[in-house]
Amino acid sequence: MNGQGVPDAVLEFWEAFVDDVAATADAYRESGWDVLELHPGDVAPQPGPLDRPTLGGDEGDGDADAGADADPAPDPDVDRLGFDVLVPDDEFDALESLLDDGFAASSYETFRAERGGAAFVLVVERDEASERAVFVPLHYRPSDTERLRRLASQRGVVHAYVRPLSRRRVVTFSHEEPDSFFGDGEDAGDDPESA
Repeated sequence: MNGQGVPDAVLEFWEAFVDDVAATADAYRESGWDVLELHPGDVAPQPGPLDRPTLGGDEGDGDADAGADADPAPDPDVDRLGFDVLVPDDEFDALESLLDDGFAASSYETFRAERGGAAFVLVVERDEASERAVFVPLHYRPSDTERLRRLASQRGVVHAYVRPLSRRRVVTFSHEEPDSFFGDGEDAGDDPESA
């Protein structure tokens, strides 16, 4: 961990990841798509590793003091489930302009890799009808997302909360296949099993 709180593994491989994102964006453009690339200054899992569950809210995390009446429901109090993505003001303004112009994500694609104890995920939010896409790069340490991963799997959704420095303006993208963010089955389409 460096002085800015960014995992060293992220810094070490971030530049190569950004190059891969740019290459993927170029491939989309060559296929006739308009692409908005976002460049996050920070990405934080929600809930994060320091967010404590409330009484009875987290399966497997209870203790003897929780009591027999603890509600076994999985974290009903968690209202943000995904990744908080901080982007520069000008990029957020461009995203809002795109939405004002009718952009509506009808599908998404994820690309994921792990290097040096960090995970890197590119989420491509796709408006198929207009052939426009928003590229949302994410990074995290898998050890920081254990609770998020479990809750996302239980609820069948994970979100990307894109925002500028101000938390009053947020664009939320929702995804109904959360496993693609955490590595389960990530190569299924590329390397089919032999019969």
